[in-house]
Amino acid sequence: MTTLDRTKAPAVRPLSDISLVPPVVTSLANGITLTTVRAGDQPLVRLVVMSEGGRYDFSPISAIALMGEAMREGAGGMTGEQIADIIDYSGARLGSRVSDHHNGIDLIVLNSRLADLLPVVRAMIETPDFDERPVDIIRRRQSSNRAVQLTKVGVRATTLSKQMIAGKDHIAGSLDTPEQILAVTADDLRRCHRQTFGSAQLHVYMAGNYDDVLLRSVTEMFESLPARTGKSPVTVTPYVPEPARRINDPRPDAQQSAVSMTLPAIPRTHPDYIALRLTLMGLGGYFGSRLMSNIREDKGLTYGIGASLQGSFEGAFASIDAQCDASYVDQVIAESMAEVRSLVDNPIDGEELNRLKLKAWSTLASTADSPMSMIDYHITGLVVGTPADYFEQQLRAIDGLTADTVSRMASTYLLADSWRIAVSGPF
Repeated sequence: MTTLDRTKAPAVRPLSDISLVPPVVTSLANGITLTTVRAGDQPLVRLVVMSEGGRYDFSPISAIALMGEAMREGAGGMTGEQIADIIDYSGARLGSRVSDHHNGIDLIVLNSRLADLLPVVRAMIETPDFDERPVDIIRRRQSSNRAVQLTKVGVRATTLSKQMIAGKDHIAGSLDTPEQILAVTADDLRRCHRQTFGSAQLHVYMAGNYDDVLLRSVTEMFESLPARTGKSPVTVTPYVPEPARRINDPRPDAQQSAVSMTLPAIPRTHPDYIALRLTLMGLGGYFGSRLMSNIREDKGLTYGIGASLQGSFEGAFASIDAQCDASYVDQVIAESMAEVRSLVDNPIDGEELNRLKLKAWSTLASTADSPMSMIDYHITGLVVGTPADYFEQQLRAIDGLTADTVSRMASTYLLADSWRIAVSGPF
């Protein structure tokens, strides 16, 4: 019997040949779009209904999240308890999702039980109750959660940093207070629903190993909804970054400090966007990245540190985030900036570059792993505006990534004195 030699790493190969099952996109007569991915070997289906209108389009910004929860607490003559019983009996999972400019209903269920749940989905879209009692329970729970969030140095630092990137008065840099959440009324939720599910554009996504009969049932249900004739509630306000500076947020009772560093970046439509994202992945996007290796492993300054590139319709920014002992804050900032500079003169190359590519390829491979993750990819395209061929663009960018590319990305887009820095914690 041959035994494994555990002193040698197993052979690996590039995953550049991965691909997604092409979606089928249908425009229904009432203006609703239906995107389907038929794949997989399990008798499961995922149905997601996304409406225009998200957290940035309503005031207060928590109203949409409240609405999403409250839609499951009574609709179409069914109480929240009855809806929950139907979901539980069907072995299904029903949730809500909220992004900057969209919100939705997310259902995963066995193929054999979807027909029983379509009336629930329709009732949530057309006739939710928004009764005061369940709304009040949701409102108080979310208010309590927000009160806890606002005590966390990580939340406070990233919020302050986002304010400097987006602009102090931009909605992207704001968080509702517990008091503002408690002030949201059932009428506010009804107004949000009228302007989203009630009249705005709907996008339906369906994925799984379903048959033509099930597809026809879903298509007929959504075709029978009223035409989408309402004005879109979406309003996009571009970021207006504030001058670079450091903000200290004293939290004397905190056990440690949070550091958030941000820098305005190129938009998703820029041809260098993916290469820059890969460069930031190499800087701090996985366990073996440079920030983790230096600041966590070698110097022990923090348990975790990460870097990323985030893009939205409003704008894009690079970020570095960490939490550490208050006495290490200045050293963490200095070491982070040193690692950024090192990407120019000592770019990622050789085995380090190979590890980065394998990490990026494996991330894409997880997208193609199941019909559920594939449909998530298409939904992401809706909510952040990625092009239809973004998956293929990423494969090409990973395959073509070189040390020279990394050096150019860092010197062009990251080597600046304009990083915004926010620190929350004991001083």
